[in-house]
Amino acid sequence: MLYVNTEVDVLEQAIVKMLKANQPVWFGCDVGKASNTALGIMDADLFDYEGTFGIKLGMTKAERLQTFTSVSTHAMVIVGAHVDEKTGKPVRYRVENSWSADAGTKGYFVMTSDWFREYAYQVVCAKKLAPPELVKILESTEPVILPPYDPMGALA
Repeated sequence: MLYVNTEVDVLEQAIVKMLKANQPVWFGCDVGKASNTALGIMDADLFDYEGTFGIKLGMTKAERLQTFTSVSTHAMVIVGAHVDEKTGKPVRYRVENSWSADAGTKGYFVMTSDWFREYAYQVVCAKKLAPPELVKILESTEPVILPPYDPMGALA
């Protein structure tokens, strides 16, 4: 699998474009973080660890990847999004999971944009719907082979 790194805003706009074209969006994430399987909720603010324990948590997404505190552990499909009318940015997503109809609401989860920004690591976008500048990078750059222990290769 070939990857092109980009900003999360670009990923979210690609997701919206795919959904508007009636295409589901495969993504890899760390599903075990800030989620409730029974309720089908993935929300970065689901638990208030800082308020509960009186501590300040401060690792960035990059630091969590570098220390293997968070890695891509599961793949799911985004099938819908609530997009803010004023900003055009996604607020939350409808996610279809593979854990059967017993998980979430008949197999579907609600994922906030904040959760996506913190715990999603990979998105697959059709070339014809991807930003042209990313397609150009993909097609004109020699791939870098990641070592087997690299956190971005977990779902490859």
